[in-house]
Amino acid sequence: MFRLVLPVAMVFSQRTLWDEKAYSGVPGDEQIPEPIVDGALHDESIVPGQTVFIELFVNAGVFEDVCFLHEEELGCDGQYLQMTAMLNLASISTMVVQILFGGAFDAWGGQICAALGSAAVALGFLSISVLVLLIPFWPAANQSLSYAVIASIILTDCGAYLNSYAMVGLVWHYPKHQGLIMSLMNATYQAGGALANV
Repeated sequence: MFRLVLPVAMVFSQRTLWDEKAYSGVPGDEQIPEPIVDGALHDESIVPGQTVFIELFVNAGVFEDVCFLHEEELGCDGQYLQMTAMLNLASISTMVVQILFGGAFDAWGGQICAALGSAAVALGFLSISVLVLLIPFWPAANQSLSYAVIASIILTDCGAYLNSYAMVGLVWHYPKHQGLIMSLMNATYQAGGALANV
């Protein structure tokens, strides 16, 4: 729950947007349901916070084989450059895949997109965790494991963005809050890089 304190406090600091009554289902109702906002704020991502994550991944040994090739110590410049290049590639890959999200939303709707996005985030973070744990125990496969970490980062960030994109489904239910909903859609993915560290 701590991950939600800051964003929820910022978004719902004015009482006019939040009421204790149940959602009536009437378009234009003043209340935005808590489960939808809660779910939208759980789209932790990595790419937007890559400046923080580069250090963490380098310390975990991702792409440490670059240092061994040049007979340098762990944390060499080449390792940082390789990690930065790969996170930039992950960023571009995530942007390209976003083209498909509109079609997915039109075909399946916001709830299924949010569920798929959440599942992708969970699977991505699980695979990153397992891969980072394997790196010290399997140094001969460092390069392969490092590229698998990048693939998992792309999966995580695509899931996070799909989860954010699912908020488009709220626009028609809350015509008085369309700007807020679109802002939340864009901000939750970007803020996800910080929330993943909490």
